[in-house]
Amino acid sequence: MLSKRRNVLLVVMVAVIAYSVIFYLIFINLNDAVSIIMSLNTILLIPVLLLRTLSLTLHSISWYFILKVYYKELSITKVLTITLAAISTELLVPIGGVTEVAKILMLRQILSMPQDVIIPALLTHRLILTVITAVVTMFAIYVIRASLNLTILLSTSIAGLLIINVVLLLIPSSKVFERIVNSISSRFNLQLNDFPNKYRSSVRKLFTSGKTLLLISTLIILLEKLSNTLYGICLGTLVSTNIDFITSLIVFDSIYMIIWLLPLVTPGNIGVFEAIQIILLKSLGISLKISSILALINRVVTVVSEYPLLLLSTTYLGIRVKQLTDMVKSEKII
Repeated sequence: MLSKRRNVLLVVMVAVIAYSVIFYLIFINLNDAVSIIMSLNTILLIPVLLLRTLSLTLHSISWYFILKVYYKELSITKVLTITLAAISTELLVPIGGVTEVAKILMLRQILSMPQDVIIPALLTHRLILTVITAVVTMFAIYVIRASLNLTILLSTSIAGLLIINVVLLLIPSSKVFERIVNSISSRFNLQLNDFPNKYRSSVRKLFTSGKTLLLISTLIILLEKLSNTLYGICLGTLVSTNIDFITSLIVFDSIYMIIWLLPLVTPGNIGVFEAIQIILLKSLGISLKISSILALINRVVTVVSEYPLLLLSTTYLGIRVKQLTDMVKSEKII
């Protein structure tokens, strides 16, 4: 219990410090911030929350169709709740990329899936997300004739992300990796169950017999991006600001995906994501004050939408939130 409280306290402290700095730098006169917040069109909070929830749901469903390549009778409800719970752990455990760890551990424990199936499916999902994000973002940059600085920032980030995800997918399939695994297993008398060969077989199955399901997953990811974009537009309307489709696509989808797929050190990317959002919104013509308010409201909506999903998902799965966080921190099965 004490450990859990320390983690929550750490997240709260990081958030308070990050947002205090933002408010100090942007709103030296806090009356400006108060007046903007008080003028919010609160009726739009409902579609904003619904669109955020829809994005998370679509993300989970796209992951389900990749796993379905291996398990034809797979329960969509189980995968949905596992994924939603895993996504929300980033708000509780101060480790970058904790979502993937939570997914692997829960799929092993709850659905008894082997790692040589989970890992290639996970890395393939990440790669598809990255490729689609790259294509959509480059198209958006071309349409708006983005500045050189913005073009370089986005293109280098996406290129780096693509390289990382391709390498991650290929490494376990390589003969070098196999030799290393075999050397370690023989030296320490470990039973690694021929992971490299099983991994290669799983990857081969994904890209041969799983082509149709991968296509369905890709289409759902595109719908997820549309939902993220509409979410950003609604968020702008919330503060009486017109955010066009392309701007919303870049700021509320592309950047979100890049930072999420390339996680940094703060819990849930608190502060980092907001700072980048503010810079981008400002460079795309939104005032600094409105940009900062949008970034902060986006964080509030994220928390308000994800925590209930976390509680509902863990309740359905029959585990407690503390069990989930303890499992992720120790990297052990419940």
